[in-house]
This record gives sequence, C-alpha cells and structure tokens, in this order.
Amino acid sequence: DIEWSYIVETACTDGKTGRLVMNPKYMRHVYDRFGDAGVQFIVLHETMHNYYTRIHRGQEIKTPTDNIIVDKMINREIISRWAEFKDVIKGLGALL
Repeated sequence: DIEWSYIVETACTDGKTGRLVMNPKYMRHVYDRFGDAGVQFIVLHETMHNYYTRIHRGQEIKTPTDNIIVDKMINREIISRWAEFKDVIKGLGALL
C-alpha cells in the first residue's frame, strides 16, 4: 500500500506492515526532474527497505545512522542491478 502524507519530508516505509508513505510534493518534484524513472526508483528503494527488514532480516533501523547505512546499501544494490537508475540516484543526492 502507498499512503500520501505531508508529515514525511520525502518517502519512507513504516518498517512493520510494508506500507510506503510518500510526500506528494516531494514525489511531484522527483517526477518533474526524472519522470517515471524517478518515481520508480523511490518505490523500488522503499520496497527494498521492506525486503531488508522483513525478508532478508537485515539490520533493524533504530537510529538515523542505521537508516543511512541501509540507504547506502540499498542504493548500491540498485545501481548494481539496474544501472538505469544511477543518474536518478546521483541527481537526487541519494546516499551511495
């Protein structure tokens, strides 16, 4: 499920149910800069957070530092599997 909310600044997952929460203004910004590929990247990135947390049993995110570590891991994996997102990731200033 995707929930739209202005409470979050960008996009995230709740880490428990798999629900994705996205700020409509942020997603419009992503779409305006990168089109469908930008939106696809955000959805893929947040879905991979769910994968690492729920299925892969990766590092549980308890602090902002934990989230940075997992963001970097996810973005590197996305680039290694789907090189077409490299420019989106760099353009968004996403962590590598």
